[in-house]
Amino acid sequence: MPARVLDRVLSTWRANAAQASSTSPGPASAESSLRGRTLRPPPPSIVICALVFTFVFFLWRAGQFQFFELQVYDRFLKSRTIDPAAASEVVVVGVTERDLHEFNSKSVPDAELNDALQNLTKADPAAIVVDFYRDLTARGEDPSGRERLAATFAKNSNIIAIQCLGLNNDFAVPPPPFLADLPEQVGFNNFGIQDKDVDNTVRRVALIMWEDGQSYFSDPLLATLLYLQTHDIDYSLESVTRNGLRLGGATIRRFESNDGPYVNAEASGYQIVLDYREPAKFPTYSLMDAIAGKIPVERIRGNVVLVGPLAGSLKDFHNTPIKKVYPGLMLHAHTIDQLLRYAVHGERQVRFWPAWQEAVWLLLWAAVGTLVGSNVRSPFVLVPVIAGCLLVLSGTYWLAMLANLWLLVVAPAVGFACAAGLSTAHQAYLEKKERDTLMRLFSQHVSANIATDIWRHRDQFMEGHRPKPQVLTGTVFFSDLKGFTGMAETLLPDVLMNWLNEYMEIMAALIEQHSGMVNKYMGDAIMAVFGAPIPRTNPIEIRRDAENAVRCALAMGQQLDALNRDWEKRGLPTTTMRIGIATGPLVSGSIGGSKRLEYTVTGDTVVIAKRLESAEKDSTDIERASLSCRILIAEETSAMLGPQFRTRAVGPMRLEGKHRNVGVCVVIGHDGERPS
Repeated sequence: MPARVLDRVLSTWRANAAQASSTSPGPASAESSLRGRTLRPPPPSIVICALVFTFVFFLWRAGQFQFFELQVYDRFLKSRTIDPAAASEVVVVGVTERDLHEFNSKSVPDAELNDALQNLTKADPAAIVVDFYRDLTARGEDPSGRERLAATFAKNSNIIAIQCLGLNNDFAVPPPPFLADLPEQVGFNNFGIQDKDVDNTVRRVALIMWEDGQSYFSDPLLATLLYLQTHDIDYSLESVTRNGLRLGGATIRRFESNDGPYVNAEASGYQIVLDYREPAKFPTYSLMDAIAGKIPVERIRGNVVLVGPLAGSLKDFHNTPIKKVYPGLMLHAHTIDQLLRYAVHGERQVRFWPAWQEAVWLLLWAAVGTLVGSNVRSPFVLVPVIAGCLLVLSGTYWLAMLANLWLLVVAPAVGFACAAGLSTAHQAYLEKKERDTLMRLFSQHVSANIATDIWRHRDQFMEGHRPKPQVLTGTVFFSDLKGFTGMAETLLPDVLMNWLNEYMEIMAALIEQHSGMVNKYMGDAIMAVFGAPIPRTNPIEIRRDAENAVRCALAMGQQLDALNRDWEKRGLPTTTMRIGIATGPLVSGSIGGSKRLEYTVTGDTVVIAKRLESAEKDSTDIERASLSCRILIAEETSAMLGPQFRTRAVGPMRLEGKHRNVGVCVVIGHDGERPS
């Protein structure tokens, strides 16, 4: 077929397809079509990604992931490896149950506490924090012990006492009376901030609190400042109400109520996230060791010494990420150690991304989940890919946390999983829709093998849930019964339909057996295509389709001979068949609306095959051993047949509707054909 003819056929077919799929022709339809082109909906993958991101974002901002994010953080703290050789500038002197037994008291008497402080100050520490309330004198205790203790505090300005601020309706405990004129030696010790809305765990500490216009420093902060003074390290408290706390070369950022996984957390005062190091490497001694002078001087000199309760009977414990029951004295030690790591050793503070970066982080993982769900179809591949992506997310979180950057991990994991699940479900729905469309179009017309092949090649075959227009080379087959109209007038309707269905069932099965596809039934006529709907690209396959079509026609002739003999015995009418076959270029695709589609082929090859079937060339019938089937084929088909096929040229024929003569051959038989 000349190229210009094929182009004209393509243009005509596309115009007809567009007209058939239009439901409201006229100006309104044109306006609708234009509007559809200018306002196309976004791709489903973008919609899924946006919906999942919006859903997860609002859950995150509503605090639904807060508990789980904090639990992951706790597990990170407990599982990370800390350098066992890392030294600390904090020394712990704890009161144990054995110490209380030695004192024969449920608390530490002033005299014994003073003896311990006297020995500790001789070793020249940078600071000493006494984590015992001394607002009252124990009943029956010698008043001289309190006097000596007050004198020791007055003589050593680096000894810090504690008080409890009456924050959030807590019971306030004032500082020792002898330090009423020395507020710089008093720090508040209720600095641990519990996540009361989550699990009452202490993950943050307050360094500074403001009450009635007055600033109060925690005892860990005072001890840190004394250490920096002793070691000539600069610090600044200017504009401390925001982020002006500078210790050495580190600016300590103030915790905000929506940092990281937190949502509307209580953020009063100047808080920081407590970066626990476990196992803690704080040199620990008993109070009796300090009284007896058994603590090495080199352990104390220039360091911060904490004196406080460790005995269980003193009931000073907190719920922390590393231990559910943790001594409050160790909470002091972790806080001071953390501040010194920032100020002295240059370690980075725990940081958070701003809200917009965290939102981008969530969007990124929603997009990754969408890509995975949209592009990975095999479940044997999908599961490892999802596991791998979650492993990458976990690894990224771990590495970021090692660098003291607290990323979200649960929220993006949920977003990834939801996006992957929805995208997978959407792809499954699309595949089902495509499969239903394909099966609706082809299941009754092709063999199971061809239907499977169509589904396997759906990516190159489907477009917008319908077969896309294609140019292919195939063989078109038309068959018709001669004299059927007159026969239909003489038979009863039920007899006619049973007779016709018997014929059609056998002939359709033969077409399927020979790898053909029944395209449509037209009364007593059958249109079939060999080489569709999957386009053939190999000349050998195109030749095989032509041979299959002719071989099928010969088999149909044999079957019709057998049917005629059977019908004659049953008193039913007999008939003859005419078949036309042509090979050449075709345009394939679907025509119809969304509710009813029909796969079809069109082009000059279809016209030739149809005209050959209906051509009156009775003289050729005598060339067949059987008079029941006449097979005419175009010369293009004849040229593709092997030597085993017996044909005879009829000569050029002028077919109805054609402007040029068409070379025609009649099929006589096949060397392997079984005699009828």
